[in-house]
Amino acid sequence: MPEHFKARTKRILYTLYQKSNRELWEFNFGEGKEGKHKSLEILRRLIKKGLVGKIDYKAMDPNHACKYYLTEEGKNIAKDIAKEVDEHKSW
Repeated sequence: MPEHFKARTKRILYTLYQKSNRELWEFNFGEGKEGKHKSLEILRRLIKKGLVGKIDYKAMDPNHACKYYLTEEGKNIAKDIAKEVDEHKSW
C-alpha cells in the first residue's frame, strides 16, 4: 500500500528515522511558532495512523513534555522515504 505524504510530513518521518525519541521543538525547521503548530498537527495525524508513537512526561504543558518515535509500521514507511531523500534530495 503506497502512501503519499506531503513534503513536511516526509521530513518529519525522515527526521525520526535518523534519530528516535525527538522532542517537538526539533520539528520546527526554523519556522518558529507557526512551524511548531504545523508539526504538532502532523504528528497528531501520524499518531492516529499508527506511524508515530509518543512518550509522555509530567510537565505543565503536555505537548512540550513528550518525545516522539517511529512505530514498526512507521519505520517501514520511513525507510523508503529515507532512501529516496538520501539518493535524490536534500532539505
